[in-house]
Amino acid sequence: MKITSTDESRYNFVAMICGIGVALLGLTVIYGWLIGSHEIVQINDSFAPMQFNTALCFVFSGMGIMAWSIYKRTASRFLGLLTLLVAAATLCQYIFVTDLGIDMLFQSEAIMVKTSHAGRMAPNTSLCFILTGLVLMLTRAHLSARLGFSGAILLLSLLAFAGYQIDSESIYGWGI
Repeated sequence: MKITSTDESRYNFVAMICGIGVALLGLTVIYGWLIGSHEIVQINDSFAPMQFNTALCFVFSGMGIMAWSIYKRTASRFLGLLTLLVAAATLCQYIFVTDLGIDMLFQSEAIMVKTSHAGRMAPNTSLCFILTGLVLMLTRAHLSARLGFSGAILLLSLLAFAGYQIDSESIYGWGI
């Protein structure tokens, strides 16, 4: 199947809309942390809150998707690198049982519901953002890798969603 320029324009438009939505989600949560609104950062008392660093990764990745959709590949790669660095540093904290001081860097309080560490995104979230950063950093020549990483992100996201639906913390939080 050959992709025409009309198809590509349509895909880029959809990507731009998705990128805007992802970035706005992150910005909304960051705003919630800055004004101290628990209702914004934790939409349900039984859910884990979205951590500030998670929201920051949503902003970076959403902006990276927007940049990619308007052919600003260097900007997209840079935003992907930022996403990857924040997420990789977080995952390293879990793996090496250490605290790099990044979890509470931008906030002064934490909501400790269904959270193992104050202000730290979940390890599966970290892994998804590492993969997202890699997708944004890869070029067209690496289409199969981008598709594979995207499929892994979708699978991990669906598992987390299912974990919330059946109230199984070990699925959406990996038991940490």
